Amino acid sequence: SMKIDYDFQRPLEIEAIFENPLRAAQKAGVPVPQLTMLYQQLKFLEARYLSRE
Repeated sequence: SMKIDYDFQRPLEIEAIFENPLRAAQKAGVPVPQLTMLYQQLKFLEARYLSRE
């Protein structure tokens, strides 16, 4: 569904999909650098196309 949202330049469900696991990992003191990087990259891409509207 995220790919479809991206293709149609709609807001992605980044927070719903990534925020809870990131928060849980941080709370447990578990580093998740790949998940963090993916979250940041998706936020960047989303902001880039949403700012064009």
